[in-house]
Amino acid sequence: ASLYGPVTQTINSAYARGIFRVDMKLEKTFQFGKIRIKPYLWVQNLFDRDNFNSVYRSTGEPDDTAFLNTPEGQQTIQSSADPEQFVLDYKALERNPTNYGIPRLTRFGIQVKF
Repeated sequence: ASLYGPVTQTINSAYARGIFRVDMKLEKTFQFGKIRIKPYLWVQNLFDRDNFNSVYRSTGEPDDTAFLNTPEGQQTIQSSADPEQFVLDYKALERNPTNYGIPRLTRFGIQVKF
């Protein structure tokens, strides 16, 4: 059995869902003598889509290894001091934030040139 759970597909046999991200930047320049001021609004991932950078090999999902469903996983759960807490902690570890792209980021700024 795989350490990461049962492999549901062969390697490189399927496509992941596509990555879709829309960024937007609005800016306007104002001239005051020799000084130029440019306020801007910059939004990354405008539609706040959950894109993923990486997935677990055993499931193809960014937040589930399927280890807890294996016989080894079930044995580990039962042998822990607090099985319910173990499952919660393990699932929290599976939700690795580096597996996901950025959430919606909104930036306001002012660029001054003189």
